[in-house]
Amino acid sequence: MKIYFFIGLVALVATVARQVSLVLGALVAAGNLQRSLLETVLRLPMSFFDSQPTGRLLNRFTKDVEAVDSSLQSSLSSFLSCSVSVVWSLIVVVIVTPVGVEESDELG
Repeated sequence: MKIYFFIGLVALVATVARQVSLVLGALVAAGNLQRSLLETVLRLPMSFFDSQPTGRLLNRFTKDVEAVDSSLQSSLSSFLSCSVSVVWSLIVVVIVTPVGVEESDELG
């Protein structure tokens, strides 16, 4: 019973670590994007602001940050889940294969 508790505990810690790293990464990426966009907009000539409404600029900012927050985080989460599954599958195959080979030698 202790082994199941240990496996569950490891899975819980890995899930929490993954979620925390994804949230922190998304915050850093959104901050970098926001800073880059703001620096670019502040360097534009004043004639640009005369022709463009302020609401359009704000909508563009929020659309870009929302894309980073939702799309990037879900894509990265899927990639990490798939990568961890592949690694664990390979580990299980490597561990189990010698045992299966030894058992088939004993039977045959």
